Amino acid sequence: MATQELGANRIAFGTKSELSGLEKYALTRAHPARIFVNGAGWIWVIYFLWNQNLPGVIISIFATWLIGFLLIKSVNFQEISKTTLGKIALLHLHPFNFAIQIISMVPLFYGIWTHNTVWLLAGLSLLLFGHAFGWEKMNPGFEERKPT
Repeated sequence: MATQELGANRIAFGTKSELSGLEKYALTRAHPARIFVNGAGWIWVIYFLWNQNLPGVIISIFATWLIGFLLIKSVNFQEISKTTLGKIALLHLHPFNFAIQIISMVPLFYGIWTHNTVWLLAGLSLLLFGHAFGWEKMNPGFEERKPT
């Protein structure tokens, strides 16, 4: 399957020495320092969305990106690609997964902005569905079992 050649599988076996810009971006987001900064930043983004403070949302997103960038600007992408977090990040580059996660932000942000639980849960469910897509490619233990 062509999609299995994307990201983690290709890198984990060392068949590709040069990473694309999108792969490098995904790997920066898999660094533990960046995960912590993004988690803290999203708390502030949600706070400002809830209070309908658009400048606060924009500043929080920019500040989170800037702090995360400064923390890991000289990261070794090849080494991160070999870690479990790196492999998971690269699996998120599958076009279906990537599209679902981006689309899920619309109902999620709208639900937070309007305090509408249904929209919030719809966006969150779609986001989690996007994250779950491709996990079976991480390890044979995640594959669906066939009845014998």
